[in-house]
Amino acid sequence: MVVAEAEIEEIIEDEVNEVWKQTKALAGITHSFFQSYYEGRKKAVAYRLKNVEAYAQPKHLSDFGISHAPQSFVYVNVAI
Repeated sequence: MVVAEAEIEEIIEDEVNEVWKQTKALAGITHSFFQSYYEGRKKAVAYRLKNVEAYAQPKHLSDFGISHAPQSFVYVNVAI
């Protein structure tokens, strides 16, 4: 189910500790989870979002013309 949509304002890519410093206030995860996720990595990536719209009711993937869950990402045609 899709629960929201957003635009990517900025892609943050840097050393793990630097990305945490830049994102910790709004990351929505604990520092220990972040560290565990990036354990053994030198670089981390985060997305700063804008124009976030949470849906009142989650939408099905089929509402976007998608027949199955993507493995990493999928392009969606949207009206702008």
